[in-house]
Parts: sequence; structure tokens; C-alpha cells
Amino acid sequence: MSLRQYLIKQKTKSGELDNALDSLLPDPNVEKDAETAKTVTVANSSVKDVLQSPNRKRKRGEYSNYSSEQRAKIARYACEHGNTSAAKHFSKLLDKTINESTVRSMKKQYIDELNKTPEKKIVELSRSPKGRPKLLGKYDEEVVDYVKNLRATGAIVNKQILIACATGILEHKCRSMLQENGGHIALHRSWAESFLRRIGFVKRKGTKAARKVPANFDELRVEFLASVSKIISENNIPEELVMNFDQTNISIIPCGNWTMEEEGSKQVEITGLEDKRQITALLTCTMAGNLLPPQLLYQGKTDQCHPPVKFPKGWDIHHSENHWSNEQTMLRFIDTILLPYIHEQRDRLNLPLKQPALAIFDVYAAHRVESFINKLQKAGILIKYVPGGCTGELQPLDLSGNSQIKEVVKSCFTAWYAQQVGTQLKAGKTVKNVEINLKLSNIKPIHANWIIQAIQKVKDQKGVIRNGWVRSGMLTVDK
Repeated sequence: MSLRQYLIKQKTKSGELDNALDSLLPDPNVEKDAETAKTVTVANSSVKDVLQSPNRKRKRGEYSNYSSEQRAKIARYACEHGNTSAAKHFSKLLDKTINESTVRSMKKQYIDELNKTPEKKIVELSRSPKGRPKLLGKYDEEVVDYVKNLRATGAIVNKQILIACATGILEHKCRSMLQENGGHIALHRSWAESFLRRIGFVKRKGTKAARKVPANFDELRVEFLASVSKIISENNIPEELVMNFDQTNISIIPCGNWTMEEEGSKQVEITGLEDKRQITALLTCTMAGNLLPPQLLYQGKTDQCHPPVKFPKGWDIHHSENHWSNEQTMLRFIDTILLPYIHEQRDRLNLPLKQPALAIFDVYAAHRVESFINKLQKAGILIKYVPGGCTGELQPLDLSGNSQIKEVVKSCFTAWYAQQVGTQLKAGKTVKNVEINLKLSNIKPIHANWIIQAIQKVKDQKGVIRNGWVRSGMLTVDK
């Protein structure tokens, strides 16, 4: 709290600011010397005037701007006649006061320029750039040109794309500047956001209703957790057979719905964000920390829409007209993913053939189809729905697993994009002429390999999967 704030507070208590000040300032009446008492009185009066002033902030002086030519003339005159003479001469000539310190800084800059190129006559002297130096230095403008050219074609511009293209440009121009190569530059999301804001780009996104937790969430949570615990206990279900499955959309170009557009734009045309540029990954995890093979759904009517990639054994690669799960794909999911896993675990753990398993999932439409529910029950799989609107708080894969897989895919995309930029620059293309082929025919098989890497990486981290169960409250970890 400042002195003035304290005194204002005293004023509200005592009713008078003067009284508060008098209690804090020296009392002139105790001074024996009349001259000293007079000095104290004058000082007290000055302090009161300042503290009681409604606006104590010092008014900023006016800044004078000089053209590059004027700065060069002032600096040259100062070199020949001295700083003080130059200040007086140009104050009169330009009809405004020029401080000697201003002349001094111009002169210093002028001499520095002369030392760099002594044979050159300096007729212009630009101002020194304000603020922090740009992280990318002389390569900053190349990245700016690339981003603006990219957006002019209607392509996606976001932080992920920016980091990738900047990395590619630096890898080609001066790879030693990058932190991974021992340099000082680390390109992260906060830098990308600052960069885009500096060049006049702002976030634009399609309208989407915010997810709301039910008003009685606490009550629903207690009932849900109690029910899950009861089912597991009564049926003696091991952690390996307590499963959660969930659909998550993975963009072929991993950049979400955000794009960057120049500030003031009324409409944002985004090439490459159509729904067909996504796939659905139906993931399944267990309370024991296992991540089962996924079911990947591509958009199409035949196997021709599948990427020409050899997927790991046990994965179910299928399709639907809109790449969303439906009754047919869910029935297939039981046969290709759930049942093989459950049979394997029953054998491995020496469990009875009719040992029940528990499947926990949300109330998505395809999960409530009668044929699907009947098939689960016939296979000895008990069902527990996550309460509607509570998946973000109670569904393990939403809490830990889905996001980690998507982050790995994003990292793979960034590395690939940067490599593409660097390769084209090495081949002699200019930054403005770099074109990255993001057509489905080209990117789909590459994207499939990213998904393989991502799922394998998360599968190897059982702690990541178990963390979702812990955060949901269904699993307690001993401290």
C-alpha cells in the first residue's frame, strides 16, 4: 500500500485527510528555532499539496520525431561543431527544443555508421528499432512473407503451422540457431502466438456451444463411482477387464478449428478443414493401464478409402460414410477388438470362461443401439454409462490418453512440415514459392504412420492411462 492510499484510508476513518497528515508529519511547534519551525511548516504544506492532489502523476513531455535526413544533418553538424552548438542551431532552425542528450545519441549512431562504411556518405540516419530484438533475427521477414503468402491462398495458418515453417526455414538457413542443434532459439507456442499477433493476425473460430457440467454433477459423480465400485466388487472383476472406450476425432492436418486471419477480416475461408479431413479413432483402455488396439474409421464406402499402410496386428481399419461410429461399426468393434482381448485375458489370468468384464462408455447414440447392448451382454460384458455431460470429468480416456495421442500426432506433423519446407528451400525455391502438398492422397498414409507412432508411444506409458482412472475417482493409488 502506498503512502497516499494509506492516507486516503485514514481519511475515511477519521473524516479528514488533514488530520491524518498532521498526525504523520513533523510538528513545527516543537521546534525551538523559529527558522527551523518555518521550514518545517513550508515543507509540510508542500507535502499536503502533493498528497491531496487528485492527479499526482507527472505529465509526460512531448516527444519530437525527426526524419532520417534531419537526424543525419544534426549528427553531422554535431561532429563538426559540437553537441551543444548543434542543439542550439537546430532548435532555432526547426523551431522546437532539441536537448543536447538527443544530439549526443544521434552523433554516436552517426559515428558508428561511419566506422562501418567510412567511404560512404551518410545522408539518412534511421531510428534504432524499439523493443526486444526479433527472435529469428534477419530470418524474421522470410517467415512473415511465408505466413502471409500461405494465408493469401486460403490455407491454414496457426501456431502449429508457424512453428513448423519457421523450423524448416532455420534448418535450411542456419540450423545451428535452433536449440535442438545447440543454439539459442526454442520455437514454442507462446512465441508463435506473439509472432502472429505482431504481424496483425488474430484467432478466428467457428461458433461452438461451450460444454456445461450438469448442475447436480456432485450428486451424479457420487452415484456413478459407487455404482462402478459395486459392480466390480460383486462380480470380482480384475483391473484388466474393467474397460473404457471412447471415440475421438483426429484431424488429418492436426490443427483443430482455429486459424489465424489478419485483424479486421470479416470472413475466414479455410481450405482443408472439411469434415472428411478427419478420422475417428475408437480407443479402449483398462484400469490396469493397458491400451487396446484401436478401431480407425475413415470416410468412404469401400476399402479404397483406407491408406496403403501396413497397420500393426490386431488393429481394425474400417470406414463409414461420414467416418463416425454407427451400429454396424460398433458391432464390428466388439468382434475385432473387445472379444479377442477379453478371451486373451481370461486365459492369461486363469479366469472362468464366463468371467464378466465391465465396459464403461458415454451415451453417444451408437452406444445405445439395442443390438449393440444385447451383443455386449451376451458376451458377458457388463455396461455402465458415464452420465451425460460428465465425460470431461468422469471418462478416463478424456482425462488422460486421448489428448496425449493427439499431441504426439501434432509433433510428428510439425517435424514433417518443417522437413518439407527445408527440403524445398535446399532445392533452390524461395520462401514465397514453397508449397506443401496437403492433398489427402499424399497426406493420408503419412498421417497413418503418425497415428501408429502416437498410439505405440502412449501404449508404452501405462502410467498415462492409469492416471485417467485415478483422476476420474474410479481408481485409488496408494501414496
